[in-house]
Amino acid sequence: MNQDQPFYRAGAAREVVNPGYFRSRPEPEPEYRWDPISSTCPASITWEKNLDGMVEYLTQKGIAWTVLHLGVLNEVVTVAILYESTEDGVWDRQVIEQDLRNLYLPSEIFPQIKYSQAVVNKEAGGEADKYGSEQSCGARIGIKDLSWTAGTVGGYFEAESGDLYGLTCHHVLLPTKNRRALDDDDESRPRLPLKKGYPEYLDSIGIHHAAFRPENGTIEVVQPPSQDHAETLRGLQVFIKRSEEGLEDIRTKYRMADTLLPSSKTTMWERRIEEANGQLEVISSYNRAFGVVVASSGYKVDPKTQHSIDWALFKIPSDRPVWNMLRLVEGKNRPGVWDSLSTDQVSLGGVADPTEGEEVFKFGGTTGATFGVVNGVKDSVNLRENLRETREWCVLGRNGRTFSDAGDSGSLVFNQQFQVIGIITAGCDYSGRLTYITPIKLVLLDIQQSTGLRLSFWNNEGVNL
Repeated sequence: MNQDQPFYRAGAAREVVNPGYFRSRPEPEPEYRWDPISSTCPASITWEKNLDGMVEYLTQKGIAWTVLHLGVLNEVVTVAILYESTEDGVWDRQVIEQDLRNLYLPSEIFPQIKYSQAVVNKEAGGEADKYGSEQSCGARIGIKDLSWTAGTVGGYFEAESGDLYGLTCHHVLLPTKNRRALDDDDESRPRLPLKKGYPEYLDSIGIHHAAFRPENGTIEVVQPPSQDHAETLRGLQVFIKRSEEGLEDIRTKYRMADTLLPSSKTTMWERRIEEANGQLEVISSYNRAFGVVVASSGYKVDPKTQHSIDWALFKIPSDRPVWNMLRLVEGKNRPGVWDSLSTDQVSLGGVADPTEGEEVFKFGGTTGATFGVVNGVKDSVNLRENLRETREWCVLGRNGRTFSDAGDSGSLVFNQQFQVIGIITAGCDYSGRLTYITPIKLVLLDIQQSTGLRLSFWNNEGVNL
């Protein structure tokens, strides 16, 4: 079998939309579970009747509320009031709730009210973190104009020349397409351009691609991925259209009643439309070009350690700011041994070997910040792409939680000193939620042997942190 060709044929094991993962059982019940509420129940009927009044009341009180939600939280009918802040920074919740109870939300119908200070994107789906001025570890990436795959850039590495490279998995940037990845008949998904910005051979079904070579054609990396970007734009467009229709409905109602329309009735809708249009303009013009693939490993096994090797490198353009940095992780999601992640930003640096039983952390494009423990023994794994059995380091999510999921391939895994110990290449959620990593030192050695590039984990030199 000649792996020097652009690709070779073999049975697919990884799903390109769900790279490296095999689903077997549902996620555990979350601590807080929201369920829908029936439109015919007394709470819904009362909610519809009183919602306009409640909106006006909260606005008059100077509360910058972002969402008012009615649903069933852990089997209890619950109103959620999400807010950013008040004009003077404080408000008397006891007084507000008493007024709400007396005027709009009687306790016999609405047993529970929940408050949460939060910034919400008003259901437009813009996902501002994906369109930031700089991208840190864990950004979600894909291939230009290709809709059926996405993964994670684990972090950024510097060559001796000073050039920066993003590191992810081979199967993220040269994915195997299978029939389950086809979405041509799915009318619910936004259409991408008919003109493809990637080599035609990536559309071949059931192909395991060999190591990338420049003569095989240019593969452009984009951030965020093509399908994510298309869905974000469509979400904003739908939001704007529905808001405009809502505004027109109000105007029509007052016009038919031959009644003067108070400006307070239209201000909220007009503000939503203006903000969404602004967001749409910014996102539409966002520079998604994130680099060009320069090399990849193909699928191979290190003969000495028997570890699977699966990496891809792309060169970061000079006009795309990046940094090896992690932003803070909320306390409720942060185990005690990771208190250092409570700071606004955490600088990363250096590489190390995995150690049995050590606590580890990763930030992925799908599941974000997660925590786990390196298993005390290596697993035997038989991925079809490797054409043989391998031995892999296994990470288990803390307290039975998921450590990684579809789209997290390429994420770097860090120890408590925030050194890189490995890269996520595959996983399985059966009976224990298993994630497999390849030691980063082995990956960097293979890159050097394959490309001549001596890479080090970039120390953010020259970045104003």
